[in-house]
Amino acid sequence: MTSLHYINSKLSDAIGILTVDEGDARTRLAKALPKIRILSTSSFPVELQKTLIG
Repeated sequence: MTSLHYINSKLSDAIGILTVDEGDARTRLAKALPKIRILSTSSFPVELQKTLIG
């Protein structure tokens, strides 16, 4: 399991990119995706994994 600090860092970075970086939505999304893509469901605590899976 990945540390919650690491998960928070990646998600915070992605949110920052999506909300305040320059460029159109596609540009910002392309920049944010690598931050999110490295997080798999198994990276999260078990309690959150159930929510992520659906």
